[in-house]
Amino acid sequence: GHVILTPHHGEMAHLSGLEVEAVKADPESVARDIAQRFNAIILLKGKESILAAPSGEIAIYRGGSVGLATGGSGDVLAGIIGGLAARGAAPLTAAGWGACIHGRAGAALSHEMATVGFLARELLPMIPRLIDAAILNKDVD
Repeated sequence: GHVILTPHHGEMAHLSGLEVEAVKADPESVARDIAQRFNAIILLKGKESILAAPSGEIAIYRGGSVGLATGGSGDVLAGIIGGLAARGAAPLTAAGWGACIHGRAGAALSHEMATVGFLARELLPMIPRLIDAAILNKDVD
């Protein structure tokens, strides 16, 4: 339960031995199964991101932006999650907050710049402000 995996549907197909279409057809069940099989926290990235724990808990994040489907964006997400975990957050908590912060950054950029076309590195300056806002429970400009 200390390992956190953040696959997209293609990577989850490889982990699970299923076809991508099967992962897309029932992402919650696939994420739950792989979390239990690998004894890991799974954040299955997609239009809806599925967070699954080995215990069977499931949470769904429905925010974000299609613009997050760009090279390097998953690395930013992994960095957020890793940073939160390194500061003492439990793996499930780190993955959940990571998905939320990453998604909010993507949504903000898609409003500021364009729906698609922003780069992963453009997410980075937003992260501290979004974490601060989340901790203080305030809106972000």
